Amino acid sequence: MAIEELSYFSTNKTDTVKATLWFNPDSPPKAVLQIVHGMNEYVGRYQDFAEYLVENGFAVCGNDHLGHGRTASSSERLGYFAPQDGPKFLVEDVHELYLLIKARYPDIPYFLLGHSMGSFITRSYITKYGDGLSGYICSGTSGPNPLGKVGILLAETEIRRYGEFRRSSLLNNMAFGNYNKQYPEHRTSYDWLTNDAAVVDKYAKDPYCNYIFTASGFRDLALLLNSISTKAWAGAVPKKLPIHMVSGKDDPVGNYGKGVRKVFDMLHDAGVENLSLKLYSGCRHEVLNEIDRKKVYADLLDWMNTRMKAPTKSTAV
Repeated sequence: MAIEELSYFSTNKTDTVKATLWFNPDSPPKAVLQIVHGMNEYVGRYQDFAEYLVENGFAVCGNDHLGHGRTASSSERLGYFAPQDGPKFLVEDVHELYLLIKARYPDIPYFLLGHSMGSFITRSYITKYGDGLSGYICSGTSGPNPLGKVGILLAETEIRRYGEFRRSSLLNNMAFGNYNKQYPEHRTSYDWLTNDAAVVDKYAKDPYCNYIFTASGFRDLALLLNSISTKAWAGAVPKKLPIHMVSGKDDPVGNYGKGVRKVFDMLHDAGVENLSLKLYSGCRHEVLNEIDRKKVYADLLDWMNTRMKAPTKSTAV
């Protein structure tokens, strides 16, 4: 397997976006999967999954978002997107990478996977660019948040008082404070991510993961989630785009499956024709980092391979 580091100018006209391409230099890929990572992480955390897919004939790519990983120009910029239009730049930067990789591999199927915050970005993305995809995998997403508007107002108050780079414990507790409540025996603040203690411990020690978002970042995240939590959003999703939703049944981000099913129902009611949902029993937020991750890997590979052959009807498991 070969790893190629890429970079390109962000659509915000200020930052340089860092990205990674995994591929087999000795064999052309049968398809591409572009990964859109979540909040407080970076695409390098998906290397094990990428290696698995490359072994099975795929090329895999993904960028570090604005305010994340190698794209963040300093520790101060972690958890910060832009002075304004942050959600727009996140979506457009994903598309810039799509254009780069699609030019390199123009005639093969192209899939997109968005996890957590990345699912928010990609749910917005598919309303604009979904017709260019062979399929979309939505991982660890959230249903509508009734406190979203409150969160936006609080974030804007923090910004006015302390500036857009404010690291707000108040906003952080609102976002994550209850995520471990289902796990009374938790060891760390991050046990809700996965049952795999080694993954949790590595995350807790990683400076690209264990920081608090800026007030501006929290505001933009809430604005993004609000924008994809309406019937109008679901109605704008291409009806023929194959969509596969995955989440852990013990994932607090998706309200333990309830929020994920709400999104599924919105898409189903909007007439999306090829829609499926899989909730993994005993799994938490990062199904790709769970103890039984190889089962998830195989399921996603099978779904993509099937999409390259023939369409199927909507199902929820």
